[in-house]
Amino acid sequence: ETRKHQSQKSRMTLGFFKPSTLIQDRPDVPLLPRCGTCGLFKYCNSPKMHATGRGKRKVLMVAECPGKTEDQQGTQLIGKAGQRLRRTLDKLGVDLDEDCWKTNAVICFPGRNPTEAEIDYCRPNLIRDIKELNPEVIIPLGGSAVRSLIGWLWGDSVGPITRWVGWRIPSQRLNTWISPTYHPSYVERESDNRPLE
Repeated sequence: ETRKHQSQKSRMTLGFFKPSTLIQDRPDVPLLPRCGTCGLFKYCNSPKMHATGRGKRKVLMVAECPGKTEDQQGTQLIGKAGQRLRRTLDKLGVDLDEDCWKTNAVICFPGRNPTEAEIDYCRPNLIRDIKELNPEVIIPLGGSAVRSLIGWLWGDSVGPITRWVGWRIPSQRLNTWISPTYHPSYVERESDNRPLE
């Protein structure tokens, strides 16, 4: 048995690639959320907010984290930035609540921008939602969502959001398309700062 294994190993090195040159898949991250480490759930009105929406078009929107309004009402993307996204989608004939599912990179209200550690602790919640919902398209909205999803698929050093906006990325691992874009709060801020003409 040992000789047979050694023979197979030696044949592998005679092929075009040596085993040491092959890229190994990234090990799966544990799919157990680290809410106990993060602790955000202790201080919000809607802890561990589940994905919402009917998902008729099998599109999953992944925002950053619940804001104050979202935390009070227990659903995603209903604050000022969410209303902007809803108006934009409405012009395209898309109803955010009916046609899409909504979730966040961090599912508890932090009262500020989430830290990288909080995004990493909460990542298993996003992966669980993706596997349960099986979306055909995932739209990460902003840097936190990109870090959570693309950081899991291709490595933690994802860089700035500008590197990913506009791409339509096929993911065989999740059997979906990933289409990153800016978070609506960023678009809102940019519009507010634009000089009047």
